[in-house]
Amino acid sequence: MNKPAIVYIIILTMIFMVVISGCAKSLFKISNLIVSAIEVESGKSATISIDVNNIGETEGTYPVILKINGVQVDEQDITVGPGATRQVIFTVLKENTGSYVVDVNGLTATMQVIKSAEFELNVRIISPSEIQAGSSCNIIVDVTNISEVEGDCEAALKINGQIVQTKEIFVDASTTKTVNFTLFEEKPGTYNISVDGSGGTLMVTPLHTTRIGVGATAYDWFAQKTWGGFWDMIDPIPFLASNGFNWLRVGVTTVSTPELEDNYSMTAWRNEFWCSREYALQVLKAGEKVGMQLCLFFYLSDQAAHGGKQKSPSGWENYSLEETAAALKQHTFETTKYYKDKGLNIDLYEIGNEIDFGITGYSFDTKLYLPGIDIFHDFSTVRQQIWAKEAVLLKAAIEGVKEVDPEAKIILHICTTEWPGTGKTCSGSGGN
Repeated sequence: MNKPAIVYIIILTMIFMVVISGCAKSLFKISNLIVSAIEVESGKSATISIDVNNIGETEGTYPVILKINGVQVDEQDITVGPGATRQVIFTVLKENTGSYVVDVNGLTATMQVIKSAEFELNVRIISPSEIQAGSSCNIIVDVTNISEVEGDCEAALKINGQIVQTKEIFVDASTTKTVNFTLFEEKPGTYNISVDGSGGTLMVTPLHTTRIGVGATAYDWFAQKTWGGFWDMIDPIPFLASNGFNWLRVGVTTVSTPELEDNYSMTAWRNEFWCSREYALQVLKAGEKVGMQLCLFFYLSDQAAHGGKQKSPSGWENYSLEETAAALKQHTFETTKYYKDKGLNIDLYEIGNEIDFGITGYSFDTKLYLPGIDIFHDFSTVRQQIWAKEAVLLKAAIEGVKEVDPEAKIILHICTTEWPGTGKTCSGSGGN
């Protein structure tokens, strides 16, 4: 074979190879254009995704172009194998409100950018503002949505400028909600507490430092201030707080009067208001407002209960011991949850008032009357006939509190019991 013939064969072979390889090519199909949110708040990102499917026989590269309102804003060149599908994702962020047309290689969708919610955060209370090392304080933050759209707000609690806790809360337009933080500090010192620039100071003292507590019991304050016309010049609770009183003791009955929760100033006084759940709420809030620590004591009755009078609530008179225990547990559970949901931090829970000889109808003056027995000295009989039954009720009441607040500090209040062999009486409270 001569040389020209060889050249022709090589040329023909190359042409044939080109034709064969050109017959196999990559072809692309796009589908499934998705915008993560049809409505997105200004300043927040949205994702735009599309599927690219190679329906050809060879691997190929395909340019995916994103346009917003006809203007190209992004492009991704992706390589897809034969028969394979890849998802392409773009992230977009728009500050200006309005409607935007999203176009990805001819497929279109609409995205609406709306005005974002705006919030004001205010640290309303740090309670207590002085704690011992290893103790906790409660920080209450008011989150106000000052815009006309609802939205989520992230509240970041900072200590000395460093974020230590965050909480997210949904707030309706033109509405205020409360966020609670519980803070534990082991190291003594002074700490700057802030949330979005608002805050105060927390003092942590060494563990061995004893802080004297001085308190007052306020059960008539709300009635006299609201309906009695007292204290127009000087309100005793702020006055006491400014003069060294750091505890407020507030009693609550088994009664609920929802009309006292809000807009109560035009409501006529009724006797059942006294120390009801909502009545006590107003007193507790007054103490919290001036930074006092709060002690809530349960009367465990629908009226005032004390050493000589421990009546059953109306409707409970015929309850068995077990039925009374169940009712008390439900009462303390609902009451504790009510105040917790209102954002109150109760520092001490006092179960009963002057409980030496029974509570809630199971006492020496009612169901457990012991004729001929000197209850002030015959402690063997009192232990068997009164205290054993009373213990069942106290445990149930404590369980109700603990189900809501497992870390609750519980105290019991006795009054004028003379302990055997001492000739002395004891008056006070004790607890965990």
